Amino acid sequence: MKSLDPGRVSKLDLEQVAYHEAAHATVARHFGLSAWPVIWPNPSSLEWKRERLWRGQCYIDPHPSGREASMIALAGELAIVLLRDDPGMTAREVITWLEDGAIEFSESDSSLAGDFGLAEIEEALCLVHGLWSEIEDLARELREAAGE
Repeated sequence: MKSLDPGRVSKLDLEQVAYHEAAHATVARHFGLSAWPVIWPNPSSLEWKRERLWRGQCYIDPHPSGREASMIALAGELAIVLLRDDPGMTAREVITWLEDGAIEFSESDSSLAGDFGLAEIEEALCLVHGLWSEIEDLARELREAAGE
């Protein structure tokens, strides 16, 4: 079995974390909130345990609630799905992936998202698609700041 180049794995992980945090921040800013995304290498990552090699956090002020919170929380994971898997993915497909466990939210994103359904996923997908160039620009800035 051929193993993946650790440098390539790290760059792919960095890219996904950068897009995830950039999407949170971009959608938060779209709603008029202040948002500061940060990413950093995970010093305790163990590749064989499939831990992320990079970590991230988006600090938002004021703390969002309701519909805005759901949109911000969903945007992070949706950005990864659109980047990595399928830019044309529909909200129904996202629901199926969630039910099958192919998409997993972090504890903090899950808590922020609250209860959501098809309508919220459709709205969040529209937001992410509409803000994609801004998400890309911010993700690039985050990767450059990380030294990659």
